[in-house]
Amino acid sequence: MKNTIPLPTLPNPPRAYVDIVTMGPRLLPIERIKLYSGTQWEEFVLEWAHGLKSKYSLVERCGGAGDMGRDIIAYPNENDTNV
Repeated sequence: MKNTIPLPTLPNPPRAYVDIVTMGPRLLPIERIKLYSGTQWEEFVLEWAHGLKSKYSLVERCGGAGDMGRDIIAYPNENDTNV
């Protein structure tokens, strides 16, 4: 063939690690939270509040019409003044 141009030499591609191929690129926790749907966010907050159960006497999830925008309600312990 006349007037052919050789293909450029490409650099070695980065190594594909199994976890990146199966789960996608690693994200910082704050970046992962930004991807949550509304329902996932509520479940996350509910789990977080339950993790603080020593500070709260009751944690409940509500939702629907009339909830006044409150999806998770945590009632502080009466003797905890730091909440």
